Amino acid sequence: MKRPQNPIPTLLLTLLLVAAVPIPAAPANDDQGIRLEDLQRLAESGDADSQYILGLLYEVGKGVEKDPKAAAEFYEKAAQQGHGKAMTNLGAMYHKGLGVPQDPEKARYWYEKAAEAGLPKAQYNLALFYAGQEPGQRDLNKTRYWFTQAAQQGHPRAQVNLGVMYAEGLGVEPDLEKAVFWLSEAARQGLPQAQARLEKYLPQLPQLQIKRPRVNIRQQSSLESRVIARRNPGAVVYQLGKSADGKWYHIYLPGAHQLGYVAAFLVRPAG
Repeated sequence: MKRPQNPIPTLLLTLLLVAAVPIPAAPANDDQGIRLEDLQRLAESGDADSQYILGLLYEVGKGVEKDPKAAAEFYEKAAQQGHGKAMTNLGAMYHKGLGVPQDPEKARYWYEKAAEAGLPKAQYNLALFYAGQEPGQRDLNKTRYWFTQAAQQGHPRAQVNLGVMYAEGLGVEPDLEKAVFWLSEAARQGLPQAQARLEKYLPQLPQLQIKRPRVNIRQQSSLESRVIARRNPGAVVYQLGKSADGKWYHIYLPGAHQLGYVAAFLVRPAG
């Protein structure tokens, strides 16, 4: 279901945070795990994984004194060898100016290399990079493209931001059906911001009420499609759309954060 175009003067994306790859636990300095000295030796011999891990440790100060400059140097050594997570984190260092002079072009360069290699965190950060430019330089097509790439790999923050773009008509025709789809994907992963956005947008959709006991909600608009849920009389669902023949409603199931289809004769307008 679509709404009329409503241009918005400012970019209303949520969670605009540059997200580096999560920091793992520091390697143990005992016989049960790799020692810091071994990591340093491997890193000096050119091992990209060890260079990346040392970069993480120096960035947060785990097992070593915190040193953003050293972190960036190790990230760069690994990134030059094509290490995707190191490229993502190096991009974040340049984006934020941590351990290196802030350099938007170098940030974009490393994000892009990692994003094109398929890393969802890099794709997410690259989308934020394009979204964060000055209005005259902002590229919402690239923002949406990279949010979509990350969202399709299950990145919940990308899913929220992509949902907001569709709901608010940011660089795209407003489309609440697509907005609710992506927000529900993030909500099922437990992201509270997704639930908050759903609570904002769902009241704009028509409500339907189930008329009969144990009504099947199907994955597709077909009697042969898999049953994904059942609802009893009085249960309320939200209408996202309707099939071309008018026999099925595309619906959102509150609580379960699921999208499915219900036969039109089994529901009535709520209220």
